[in-house]
Amino acid sequence: AAFTVTATGAGLKYQWQYDSGKGWTNSTASTAKKATLSVPVTAAKNGFKYQCIITDANGNTKTTSAVTLTVLTKITAQPKAASGYVGDTVKFTVTATGAGLTYQWMFNNGKGWANSTASTAKTAELSVPVTAAKNGFKYQCVITDANGKTKTSSAVGLTVLTKITAQPTAASNYVGETAKFTVTATGAGLKYQWQFNSGNGWTNSTATSATTDTLKASVTGAKNGFQYRCIITDANGKTKTTSAVKLTVMTKITKQPVSTSGSVGSTVKFSVTATGAGLTYQWQYDSGKGWTNSTASTAKAAALSVPVTAAKNGFKYRCIITDANGKTKTSSSVTLTVK
Repeated sequence: AAFTVTATGAGLKYQWQYDSGKGWTNSTASTAKKATLSVPVTAAKNGFKYQCIITDANGNTKTTSAVTLTVLTKITAQPKAASGYVGDTVKFTVTATGAGLTYQWMFNNGKGWANSTASTAKTAELSVPVTAAKNGFKYQCVITDANGKTKTSSAVGLTVLTKITAQPTAASNYVGETAKFTVTATGAGLKYQWQFNSGNGWTNSTATSATTDTLKASVTGAKNGFQYRCIITDANGKTKTTSAVKLTVMTKITKQPVSTSGSVGSTVKFSVTATGAGLTYQWQYDSGKGWTNSTASTAKAAALSVPVTAAKNGFKYRCIITDANGKTKTSSSVTLTVK
């Protein structure tokens, strides 16, 4: 700050003085004996008064008016927008220079500005616990100096990010059951869209539960190996995609073969009923020497036809069922009795 006096007279000499509130004191600044006093501004000098004593060649003095130095407030670093996950704490910081600065942070939830009552609301750094409801909130700081003058920072926003806290898991179910895939996420205004991939690319599911956090998929043999994922969209239009998980359709024998009897020359049948994906069958027999794959024309069908001979009395039969996943189920073993 520069204070200048202009005077006319003979052999003029100058002595600047200041009053910090404790009375007048001669300045010792390098310019204190010149017509213009240069004063480095510090916050502590706010309100200091300055005057100049002018002495002429005759020893007479004149004293100028006393004037005041006012230290202005300057925001040197504006707060920046912040983003965080639910449960996080974000911080908004303002940096300013001035005298006797006090701070009051404010927020706007869309209904106008209100003073924050947070424990840090009256400091240069505001700490905000993140909740979904605070998405889009704006924050600013009103800085008041010792002169009662205010400066208001820029208004900046809080963006609540989406976080997937629990991914869906793969499911294994039998035909006729309902497979469930669930995702857990935090964020603001979350919307869900489940998709499936049957091997031809991703398609939005049209199931009634496809727009909830839990997809309920009816299980059919055709859905074996289908993949499922969920697209989560938040209030900001940002998306998160879950991991892709698989549905495995398991094999279930719903009706076992039963023992039977027949006369020599007749034909008996052993049948098995099963549900699953891509089922193949292999019947086996045990003549008393261990299990052997049947080579009959029906040995790879769900029902095995056996011509009855006397030698086959007491033979045992069973079926090995293999599904599209390479998993096998073995039926009960049953006996042929020759009448």
